[in-house]
Amino acid sequence: MTDLLAALRTGTPVLHSRAEAWECDFNNHWNTRYYCRAFQMAGEVAAMRAGQVRADITGWHLRFHAEILAGDPIVVRGFETGEGAAFVMTRDDRIVATALATGPFPQTHLPALPDDLSTLVSPRGVTGTVVTPWPMEKDTIYELGPVGTDDRLASGDLAYWRAAARLSHCTHHHDTALGFTPEVMKTQNLGRMLAELRFTTLGPVKGDDFLRAAARMTAAKGKAFQTAHFLHTHRGTPVAMFELCTLAVDLQARRAIPLPDFVTARLS
Repeated sequence: MTDLLAALRTGTPVLHSRAEAWECDFNNHWNTRYYCRAFQMAGEVAAMRAGQVRADITGWHLRFHAEILAGDPIVVRGFETGEGAAFVMTRDDRIVATALATGPFPQTHLPALPDDLSTLVSPRGVTGTVVTPWPMEKDTIYELGPVGTDDRLASGDLAYWRAAARLSHCTHHHDTALGFTPEVMKTQNLGRMLAELRFTTLGPVKGDDFLRAAARMTAAKGKAFQTAHFLHTHRGTPVAMFELCTLAVDLQARRAIPLPDFVTARLS
């Protein structure tokens, strides 16, 4: 841990924040959208430090390593990688989440990512190899409402953390349909927590667009299941792709457990 902490402190601090109580979800920890917001802001701060107005990031890959609770102080540090930038989020010097940012992005102003951190940052459960086409007949379609002014970047692309906020509504309905119902959570202490997230921008949206998500389960094994969510407009225009790796958890013990039968049965 000493070597890991020393490696962490070589990074450039690009964001200081905290988790607000109203930002925590039904699992009583910081909602995914706010992790995404913090990383998006960190990327923009890193770009500003390099003389760019905004970061032009086309994809994100997040891994979640520990929980953040209300009131926790948050620090995000940035590093350079061969294909973009890496960001490491901590609370009290404990790593809670990591992110890879890809696409045209300033690199030379950040220190190189140390080998001790590369394993934590590297993709693990999400490979980015989702079967197309989209949507397919078996996909579940979710209506995600109109696109607002604050939802769009200057490029016209859907803002990363805004997209994640829409996604959270989709995944909640999708996971509930799998069997992770409020009743199961209360009576069996059985829930789920996100372990990994991959986001890819597919194209711009217009101010008068309405969003939909086509959702499907792609894999289920051991303690984790994978889903993919294709965001598109009512016109059929591709907007973004989310791929998730989610763990089944004992909510009382706060640890991962083998997938319940209702998840594996749904895949088959």
